[in-house]
Amino acid sequence: MGFLRKRIPYILFLLLFLTITAMPCLAEAAVGEVLYHQSFSDVSTASIAGIRKGTVSSENMSVLVTQDALGLYSADDLRGYALLPEIQWTESHTIEFSFRFTEALTTKGYLSFLLTSWGEEPTNISAAVFRVNGTIDEFSDPCTAMQKKIREGELIHVEIPVENGVVHSIELTSGKTTCTVQRESLMRIAEGNRGFGIRNASAEITEVFIVSGTGYTAKTGTYAESCWADDSCGSGDGTGAPPTGDVMGLVWAAGLSGSVAVWAKRRKNRI
Repeated sequence: MGFLRKRIPYILFLLLFLTITAMPCLAEAAVGEVLYHQSFSDVSTASIAGIRKGTVSSENMSVLVTQDALGLYSADDLRGYALLPEIQWTESHTIEFSFRFTEALTTKGYLSFLLTSWGEEPTNISAAVFRVNGTIDEFSDPCTAMQKKIREGELIHVEIPVENGVVHSIELTSGKTTCTVQRESLMRIAEGNRGFGIRNASAEITEVFIVSGTGYTAKTGTYAESCWADDSCGSGDGTGAPPTGDVMGLVWAAGLSGSVAVWAKRRKNRI
């Protein structure tokens, strides 16, 4: 017993070290787990949903919640951005959202989804760009029926799988029409923040999902049905989100550190 007691501090420190080094593994999300979900029928302002306007956006660009949608309204030919809150990053994930164009200032107008970006400006953007003429930059053309639906402002559901950091295709659905467009060149996505961009057009987004993994058959987790924020839960600063593996690991590590400190103090007092 004396032999074991002498080695208690070494055992505790070893457990603390293993806990800290294993924390990234604890945070890993399962395939199909929803990391972010927002339906804009549940919020009255974009800020409640943690969405803010990029600092380099045109002063004439508005980010508003109207009825059941997030509206991005452009009044000139300058770019505007609506940035989503910071969301857990996984190398493989799927973006789902539904949008419709409400106005086109030119045929080159677009709505883009920022697959990754840096900062509040933002910079270092990689995006999927949907044009009001029904095309998608650097992807094969959607089928004729889908292009017509995009041009006419019908609601389009978009799925963008990011597999091991690479985008290969986008699936578009509107009513009974579905088509898949293929990327014309390799698009690798680095870790960053997500959001929307708008230029020479106005558009409305009704719902957004970011899901861990690709090819899932069902969505799971806290946000599979509920939203990231709604008017009943306050400011939308993420305080209502469940703790991630990182947080739980830190809590456990803190408790273990406290145990080590208490043991050391008692040992000193005995001496």
